[in-house]
Amino acid sequence: MERRLHLPRRKEPRGDNKVWFGHSGSDANEAVFRAVIKATGRTGVIAFVGAYHGCTTGSMAFSGHSVQAGAAKADGLLLLPYPDPYRPYRDDPTGGAILDELRQPLEAAPERFAAAFIEPIQSDGGLIVPPPGFFRAFAEICREYGVLVVCDEVKVGLGRSGRLHCFEHEDFVPDILTIGKGLGGGLPLSAAIGPAKVLDCANAFAMQTLHGNPISAAAGLAVLETIEREELAREAERKGERLRQGLQRLAERHRLIGDVRGRGLACGVELVTNSQNRTPASRETAKLVYRAYELGLVVYYVGMNSNVLEMTPPLTITVQDIDAALDILDQAFDDVGAGRVSDTVLADFAGW
Repeated sequence: MERRLHLPRRKEPRGDNKVWFGHSGSDANEAVFRAVIKATGRTGVIAFVGAYHGCTTGSMAFSGHSVQAGAAKADGLLLLPYPDPYRPYRDDPTGGAILDELRQPLEAAPERFAAAFIEPIQSDGGLIVPPPGFFRAFAEICREYGVLVVCDEVKVGLGRSGRLHCFEHEDFVPDILTIGKGLGGGLPLSAAIGPAKVLDCANAFAMQTLHGNPISAAAGLAVLETIEREELAREAERKGERLRQGLQRLAERHRLIGDVRGRGLACGVELVTNSQNRTPASRETAKLVYRAYELGLVVYYVGMNSNVLEMTPPLTITVQDIDAALDILDQAFDDVGAGRVSDTVLADFAGW
C-alpha cells in the first residue's frame, strides 16, 4: 500500500522544485555548490566566516571555519562576518554593517556571484543566533542581483529549532534548502531541495551508487512521520526553553559563562575569562567538557576559538534528562572554577 506523508502546509523553497538525495550534509552542500555554478554560469559564491558546510573538498572550498584553514578555497569566494549579537561586527548588533559589506561587491560586479550559502543558526561557528530580520534583508539584497540563497539546515533543521525549518524563524524563504544528519535517523541520508532548473543543470553532475538508496529513504520517511506524529518541533521548543532557562541560572552562578543562546534544542553556552572584554576561555572549555564527561555527560565545544558548549540533544530527550544534564554541568563548572581539574587532563585531548 502506498504511504503518503501529510505534513502541515508551510513555506517551502520557491519555484518548480525537486529533491536531490545524498549521503550526508557535506555532499548535499557540495552538490548544490556545483549545481549553482553550472546553472548560472557565474563563478563567485558568498558564505560566512565561521561557516562549516562539510568536509569534502568541494564543501570545504566555500566554508569559513578555522579548523579548515588549510583547505583550498573556491575562486571568487567572498566570506562575510556572521552577525553575532554577542560580538557585533563594527559594534552594530543589527548586522547592518554586514549588509553593507554584502552590497558593495554585488554593486561592483553584479554578474559575479551565483549563490550565497547561509546558516540560520551558525552551528560549528559557535551556535550563533542572528539578530531578528537580518537574513530577510540579506535575501532581499541577494535577489536584487540574481544571487540564489542556499540555506544549510543540516544541523538545525527538521524540528530542532522549534520549527520544522529553521528559516521559518527568519521570515523568508530560501531558494535552495539542504538537510541531513537527523533526516536518516542514523542512516546515511541527506537532501537538497530547490528549483529543477538548477538541480537539473547537467546529466549525472553529482551521482554516486548509493545515493537515495531505498533503505535510507525509508528511514527518512519514518523520521518525517515521527516528527509530525509526535509533534517534535513543538517539543523541541518547549524542552529547549527549559534547557536555556536552566543554563541562564547557571550563568548567574558561574562567571565563566558569558552568553547563553539558541533556539529550540540547539543551544550554545559561550565561556569567557573576562566578561568585560569577552576573552574566549578555550582551555577552561576543554576542561569543562572533560570533567562533564567524567561525571556522565557528553557535551561538545564549537566556535572559532573552541569556547562554546554545543547542546544539540535528541529531539526525544526527556525533561528528566535535561535536569540531570544541568546538575552535572553545575558540578563541572564548580570543579573547573575551583581549579580542581588539572591541566594534565588536556595533554591527550585533541578536541575540535
